[in-house]
Amino acid sequence: MSAPAPAGLLVGQVAHSRLGPRAHAFVYRLFMLRLDLAALPALDRTHWLFGLRRWKPVRFDVSDFLGVPPSSGSAEADLATLRSAVQLTLVESGVRERLGRIEVVAHARIFGYVFNPISFFLCYGADSVAGIDAPLAVIADVRNTFGQRHAYVLPAAHAIGDGVWTAKKVFHVSPFFTLDGTYRFQLSFADGGIDARIDLHDGGRPLLVTHLRLARRPLTDRALAAALIRLPFMTVRVIAAIYWEALRLWRKGLPYHPKPAYDPARARATRP
Repeated sequence: MSAPAPAGLLVGQVAHSRLGPRAHAFVYRLFMLRLDLAALPALDRTHWLFGLRRWKPVRFDVSDFLGVPPSSGSAEADLATLRSAVQLTLVESGVRERLGRIEVVAHARIFGYVFNPISFFLCYGADSVAGIDAPLAVIADVRNTFGQRHAYVLPAAHAIGDGVWTAKKVFHVSPFFTLDGTYRFQLSFADGGIDARIDLHDGGRPLLVTHLRLARRPLTDRALAAALIRLPFMTVRVIAAIYWEALRLWRKGLPYHPKPAYDPARARATRP
């Protein structure tokens, strides 16, 4: 396996635009992290503000991803459990190549709290070279505010263009949308950052367009402290913004759709 990729502090903004039946848009500044799972124990030893321990202000907890249970052992054992969960998620979607490096783009816990609407796992082949080779698959780990999660697996072999995939919507996120429609993922992880456009289309027209654009900076204690000062309690701001935007949509009179049963197979069988 190649050497771990350098850790990154990703800084930028996220924008959403709902095109109908009522127009609605917002832009928020935010920061996330891009981390090689294999490098996390070393980062824990070298950083005061970031790591795997509960007393760290910014903490990576494996139980925040892919349904991994809470920690019950060493950090190395926890990371091995997460790696196994990534491997199982890939295999269940037909990706059986030998796995090498795994990078994650996500929020970490800040002062103990996190909510990740979406996290990305970049899964590389066993012989990949950091900074050169593209992932053999990307996992988009999506959560909703109802305590559920779903993993959209995007294999490189199934891309319809350079970093472009489509996937039938099968998971309830916003109560102001049904499960009708298809996502179009356009993802770039060049230069250590992320440029992600995830749009929802139905009946040949876009209903929602989103853009997450974050540039990489080296993950140092100084850079992380500056980010925490500029955007304090970042992860609380994420969940607060979700509920605030939901309130704005409700006040605009958009119909509320109750959460359906989680049944991806049935959702895929409905019209795209």
